[in-house]
Amino acid sequence: RSDSKGIVRLYLHEERSTRHTLLGREIGSGQELTNHVDVPAISIDKVLVDTCDLLKVDCEGAEFDIFSAVDGNVLRHARRIVVEFHRTAGDPELLLQRFSDSGFHAHILEGSNPSAAFGVIGAHRID
Repeated sequence: RSDSKGIVRLYLHEERSTRHTLLGREIGSGQELTNHVDVPAISIDKVLVDTCDLLKVDCEGAEFDIFSAVDGNVLRHARRIVVEFHRTAGDPELLLQRFSDSGFHAHILEGSNPSAAFGVIGAHRID
């Protein structure tokens, strides 16, 4: 979540830049991350001011916060959504329900086994 000026704290993974996160902990191990930088960010509501064909989200555990905060009518500006999820951050069923409640048909494309640490959800808008 950003502050009133649109700034978020991005925690830096010491070994893999693809694992930087807003959560403050390493998404796989849960280890606390202390090194960080403050970076500008915009909300998904602002990204979806106009319609788009595909919204792809890979945000290292912040997916649950992002999709719980966006208005369902705004979310429908995307025709299709692909999102990576991390079970250490939340239950993918919450995302599936959120998409369904917003008028999407959604299912897990990868990582449907509950023992999988992460996976991918695909959703398409029902017109």
